[in-house]
Amino acid sequence: MFAYSSILACNVQRSTSVVLLKAISEILNLKQTEMATVDKLRNDLIDKIISINNRDFLEALHKLISSSSSESDIVELTKEQKIMLEISEGDIESGNLISQEAMDKRNLEWLNAM
Repeated sequence: MFAYSSILACNVQRSTSVVLLKAISEILNLKQTEMATVDKLRNDLIDKIISINNRDFLEALHKLISSSSSESDIVELTKEQKIMLEISEGDIESGNLISQEAMDKRNLEWLNAM
């Protein structure tokens, strides 16, 4: 009984770690997409600003941009998120990994069993 519960606990921990890794991967992919969108938006704004000839409008825009803070882009992780990342790093160091293809297959099997 003890061996079975130990194996089950290991499998649960691995499954949890794999899910966490997948979530982190999706977050990073979203961040990359977001950055591409931010770059496009920035370039579009630059093109529009170049075409503006109204000095008052440009001064107001400058004041608006100068008053905004890039510090608002900094996201503070919660204690739980930091713990999840530490667990994930430990799993990576221990070799407790699964390929994306294997994870996709597992997910499909799980969904089909529902």
